[in-house]
Amino acid sequence: MKLINLFIAISITLFLSIGFFINNTQMIIAANISFLIFVSTANNTYKLPLLFFFLPWNGLLKINLESNTFFTLQIVILVVILLWKKTHIPKHIINLIILIFIYSFLIKLFHYDTFTPRYFLVFIFLLFISLTLNHQNKFIPKPEYILLFFSLGTLLANVSGDLLVKLPHMYELNKAAEAQIENEIAIYRNSAFAGDPNRNGANIALALIAILIIKINPLVKGVMSIILFYFGMLTVSKMFYLIAGIIVIFFSISILLTKKTAIEKIFYIIIVGIFMSILSTTNLFQNQIDNFLTRFEKTQGYVEDTRRTSLQLDYLNYMAEKSQILVFGRGFLTDFHPTTNVAHNTFLQLLFGLGIIGGLVYLITLYRIIKTKKIPIHGTGNKIKASLPILSIFLSLNALDYLSIDAFYFFLILIVVIRIYLSTPQRPYKMPNELRTV
Repeated sequence: MKLINLFIAISITLFLSIGFFINNTQMIIAANISFLIFVSTANNTYKLPLLFFFLPWNGLLKINLESNTFFTLQIVILVVILLWKKTHIPKHIINLIILIFIYSFLIKLFHYDTFTPRYFLVFIFLLFISLTLNHQNKFIPKPEYILLFFSLGTLLANVSGDLLVKLPHMYELNKAAEAQIENEIAIYRNSAFAGDPNRNGANIALALIAILIIKINPLVKGVMSIILFYFGMLTVSKMFYLIAGIIVIFFSISILLTKKTAIEKIFYIIIVGIFMSILSTTNLFQNQIDNFLTRFEKTQGYVEDTRRTSLQLDYLNYMAEKSQILVFGRGFLTDFHPTTNVAHNTFLQLLFGLGIIGGLVYLITLYRIIKTKKIPIHGTGNKIKASLPILSIFLSLNALDYLSIDAFYFFLILIVVIRIYLSTPQRPYKMPNELRTV
């Protein structure tokens, strides 16, 4: 791995963070332009790793916190470049994307719905994941790079976000980091640059899965995992806590089922036991646990705090009363809501926007894009690991509206990347000498 790519990426984010820290517009613009040039001109082997590194920085790759992100612009630029170079996309994928575009366009016209830039950008992202996944040998020759870059980018974004959120002029980050419960208390919830603590929790959970899967220096893996877990705890997200528990259970099972020596398995069990003992007998995460219990007590133990259950029931009741919307949809990424808030559920968001007919076509399109090639995975342990990102993403989709979020389409790519990495049993990852000695 050419460390120069990682060094430049870290330097850009450092420069960007300093720019926002001192509120220097020139530095911020320079960092964003450097990001665009660097990723656009990078070797194909590093394009996806770099994008995954910068993905958690999406919310800071801006001129100011209220402007549009340069990350999305970067995707548009790459799609234009790839199409200009006549990069092949299977005809059936093109037909499906065109079909869902025409269908959604007509439904929005019928309901006089607003056409926002984000609506058109979704189809750009569909083209992007089609272009990359259809040329895996070109864009994913080293899946371990993507996993490592994404984990490191997520870690550094949380470190930077935790520092910047304390500044008075970073009001938007402060607003995203505080959660009000029944107007009685406010607790700090780590959002980093994801705009929402639950979305940040989803990012951290996937980064944690990625770093645990790849074979790197055990010390590096351990340190990164603990730091990611710490920032995940700071989100005070019930979803993250649930996924973190599943990660521990699934990885424990996969370790026990892999072809490791009895000593290695016993060592792993001892390490997990020690870590769990530390959690239960010390005050290491006491503040985060107290905040979580406060949310749990205040909300009677489930999602009533954000009224998600009642919101989703309102959506379902509305569609039950208006069967034409249930069948055909009200408008993809519509600004219209039958209640005062979004559905907080991607599947419900899809059903409300495109209806049963359009929703099925959209899901088929995503499935056909992802299943460009058959990627066999051998061994029960590896199969369990491959199921973790799918389960994590599924849980996240059930708690948030993700259809218009850039990260959602990268999550789909990540599923494939992890399958590719695990498709070769005991795939070794050779850490560069500079990092191997850490």
